Amino acid sequence: PIWQSRAAYHAARCAAHLWGDEGAKPRAYLHSRGLFDGVLRTFEVGYNPEDVYEERSLWGLAENGHKIWLPRGITFPWRIVSGIWRLNIRRPLTPSQAAAGEAKYIGPAGYGSGLYNADALAYDRPAVLVEGEIDAITIAQACPTEVAAVATGSTAGARRPEWIARLAQASVVLLAFDVDPNGAGDQAAAWWQARLPRAKRLRPLDHDVNSLPEIETVRAWLMRALARD
Repeated sequence: PIWQSRAAYHAARCAAHLWGDEGAKPRAYLHSRGLFDGVLRTFEVGYNPEDVYEERSLWGLAENGHKIWLPRGITFPWRIVSGIWRLNIRRPLTPSQAAAGEAKYIGPAGYGSGLYNADALAYDRPAVLVEGEIDAITIAQACPTEVAAVATGSTAGARRPEWIARLAQASVVLLAFDVDPNGAGDQAAAWWQARLPRAKRLRPLDHDVNSLPEIETVRAWLMRALARD
């Protein structure tokens, strides 16, 4: 509860920053990814304008000599049953940072292994499983009533019995993991197919769902896949 309360505080703080003057650049970036203001507000997307370091005790965690780090970047709260399980932050990496393999996404320590937008899942409703929050929000914007769009956060994320059970209630689970040169997305899809009897691989039109973010393009792609099923 302490961790969730602190995460909720920062999620609200960052959501306010996104709609202020300091959020103009990240808002423009999100718009360039095809996301509208309405869906950004629905998913409580925010912006942390500067690095924040806090004592672990503020988050209900034991001290270990390191502070909790919330880097500058776009924030995505993982709210499940009104509690926040994770606060993922997309950092604006420089080319040298990206070349060095620095993590693009960082979240404050202590988060749980959740499933992004899990509350959208419902019995006998189609679901689309993707890697990242932006992909899930893209689908939710394009098909707000037709499917439940959920994200694992990584190719190996959300591999827990509770999420497998929740996804197993869907009428079909379309596995729209990224198309990677190393085949990581296909391998992740195969892992879920082995555990979900109604799961099918649905390869994105490009590298990922958001590579072609126009609403009608994403919607047509999904509707064709659902019609086949």
